[in-house]
Amino acid sequence: MLIRAGLVETHPIFKVYPGQVDAIREAFGFKDAKSLDDAVDVLETWVKQQNHFLVKDLGRTYLESYIIMAKGSIEKAKKRLDKRCTLRNMMPELFTNIRVDTEFNKLFNSYQHASMPMPTKDYYRITVDRYAGDVESFDHLQYARYLHVCAEYSMVNELIVGLESIIDLQEVALTDMMRKFNLVLLQKTMIMLIEGYGAKLKAIHIINSSKFVENIVAMLKAGLSEKIKNRLHVHSTPETLHKFIAKESLPSDYGGTGPSISECHDMFFKELCTDHFKQRLKQVEHFQTDETRRVTSKFNDEYMGMPGSFRTLSVD
Repeated sequence: MLIRAGLVETHPIFKVYPGQVDAIREAFGFKDAKSLDDAVDVLETWVKQQNHFLVKDLGRTYLESYIIMAKGSIEKAKKRLDKRCTLRNMMPELFTNIRVDTEFNKLFNSYQHASMPMPTKDYYRITVDRYAGDVESFDHLQYARYLHVCAEYSMVNELIVGLESIIDLQEVALTDMMRKFNLVLLQKTMIMLIEGYGAKLKAIHIINSSKFVENIVAMLKAGLSEKIKNRLHVHSTPETLHKFIAKESLPSDYGGTGPSISECHDMFFKELCTDHFKQRLKQVEHFQTDETRRVTSKFNDEYMGMPGSFRTLSVD
């Protein structure tokens, strides 16, 4: 029996539209609870049959998230789960020994993450990443580890189609932030989120008045497909966000009716620091593989390549 609907509808932060859970399930081919239960049964049985998985009980809500993020495809969900558990071995620096209530204090001197309570009408979650304050205190590794924590929380606490991201660079110089990012770690972070968790981005909105930022994005777009190109937007002021996102899904900082970025950041971080979720983090730290037990060793070659040469990254 699935428990997702009741969990989502009573969440202390995330709001849902009437019928949202059923609408998302139906959009990916699940007309009723039984059809989705059957799909989760199949995935659950498959997980238990994987000799190289150290944990065989990942939780039915977790498995449902993987099926939904794979657009209803059980085969895609299997591959993503395998990647997620293998990445724990290949990128231990992103997944292990996280102390959520104390580890990120320095990071928050230059960075805030807000997940807006009200999703869009097509069931995407608006996230805001605001960079401001002491740029020198920004630590890319801590940032990547925090995104892992946020992703794990989302997998068991909400049911959405994907994310629509706002990157707020109004109070920092892009050149200063670029110095703080490591390209290899950035690739690892993207692989973790897209290949490991199946994150789907509807759009990325960058807020910055600098012409330099516009030029950088224009150069990036030149090498992208039309589909991906159309998902990248640069805004000189937050007001133009209203052309894309309804006010109820925007923070008050941008003229929306939602809570402020700081309020959302604090509310979300408080949830991450609950005893219940900290216990969950300890559990998922063991969602990994023992490669000596794997029936085939093709995973590393097919998806990752040698360390430092990540070859495959697909954006849905």
